[in-house]
Amino acid sequence: MMVARGASSMLGEPNFVFNLSDMSKRDAEEVGVDDDDLRSYLRLDDAKTKMGPPVDAKWFERQGELMARQFGSEEIGVLVPWAPDTTVGMATDTDMKSLLNFINTRFEQGQPLTTRGARDVKKLAVKSLKGMKAKKVRDLVRGWRKDGVLGLMRPFNKGERKSGLGLTEKGQKLLNSFESGTATK
Repeated sequence: MMVARGASSMLGEPNFVFNLSDMSKRDAEEVGVDDDDLRSYLRLDDAKTKMGPPVDAKWFERQGELMARQFGSEEIGVLVPWAPDTTVGMATDTDMKSLLNFINTRFEQGQPLTTRGARDVKKLAVKSLKGMKAKKVRDLVRGWRKDGVLGLMRPFNKGERKSGLGLTEKGQKLLNSFESGTATK
């Protein structure tokens, strides 16, 4: 809300201020929208409410509507309320097995994945595993770390010691159960 010229003086008095912006790449990743469709969605955030409770962002999709004219019709743009698909982050057994295998293989090769930087599990899994979305990877990794399936470990490979994500004993059992077809989430 502070990007307007003279913003501090303009925003001191109003009780309500809203920010309308295009969908960012990070937002698109979070809600499962392809990069090509970014410009079709807008986010409305509550930038200021005096003493009001916080409000979640509201999303809108740009759509074209035909408007009748005297000679034919013309398409005009309208904003239609839109809700992100909440099933985007839902992972199948195949997704979980693929991701666990990917993490385990990298660990065994001495190149364990991390949650940031050049060895970021989200970026590398999205590039390497077909149909995998960053949000899905992030949610699975967070859940597995919390449940003790993944841990920060140090493999030993040719004298180098890089710490990263590795399967715990519980993680190995889970991977084995996926491979034998007896997995329970």
